[in-house]
Order: sequence, then C-alpha cells, then structure tokens
Amino acid sequence: MGLLDAVRSLFSGEERKSADASKDLRVLLVASMEIVGAYGSIVEKHCGDATPSLKLPETLLPYPKETIAQAIANVQHAISNPSLHPMIEQVLEPEAAKRVLSPDFRKFLNDGLAILSFFVPLSEAESDRKKWEDLLPVLDKLGPDARARYEHLFKGRQTLGDKKSDR
Repeated sequence: MGLLDAVRSLFSGEERKSADASKDLRVLLVASMEIVGAYGSIVEKHCGDATPSLKLPETLLPYPKETIAQAIANVQHAISNPSLHPMIEQVLEPEAAKRVLSPDFRKFLNDGLAILSFFVPLSEAESDRKKWEDLLPVLDKLGPDARARYEHLFKGRQTLGDKKSDR
C-alpha cells in the first residue's frame, strides 16, 4: 500500500490495513505540521495583525507555495477527522496538540491558505510595491491620517529583496 492509499483509507475512515500505513501517515502528519509551522512564522513576521495589502515575494516562503498549500490541506484533513486526533496527540506535545485541535487553529489554517495567494514572484511584488510608493504623493495631499493608515498597512513589507530561504 502506497502513502497516498494509506492517507485515503485513513481519511475516509476505513480500517487500517497495515502498520506501515499508520507509520506513513504519522510521517506525513509530522512533515505537514513542520511546514505549516515554518509558514506560520513567516505570516506572523510579514503580515502581522493587519490584512495584507501588498503582494509579498515568494522568496520569503520557507517552501514552495504548492507544498505549503498541500501541508495545510493535510493538517486540515487530520484535524477534521476525529479518528486521527489520537495520532495528533501522539506526535505533538500535549499543549501543542490541544492548540492544533482548537477552533482557533482551524481558523489559522483557513486564513493561512488565503494569505498564501498574496505571495507572488519577486518581480510582481516589486511592481506592486512601486505602485503603492507612487501613491504616496496622493496620500500626502489627502492629509496625515491617510498617510498614517497607509504606513501602517505597508509596515513590515519592505523586505522585498530578501534572499530566498533554503527549501
């Protein structure tokens, strides 16, 4: 039985057919949690509390977008399937497992998936940034409040030239 078959059988609620399937799923879950955690750190650092208003370069991501999206989907499937909760509790520390199984974490995963679309190729992110910077003179004419709101949105998104992380 391959990994994909093991995942399908466990996510669909079918009885496990081998110890290997459980082991493979455990490895997949741990890897997915690590990817989601690394991505979550990037989101916290570059998106903060504000909704992203600018496109961000994919070079900031710790893994390719597709890998992150798949990891999020894997974790979403695991936490939505009560039969997999014991496995989550086995592979994570008790507090981490409690946090992962919480409604807040489900919301974090959904938000993280939506935010992933703001990560684009570097050239597109730089073009978007240029457009925003061209808007500054217009904001200055509107008054200090308009400029302050803009700067709050732009805060933390000035690292477009950062080096690509090791994948």
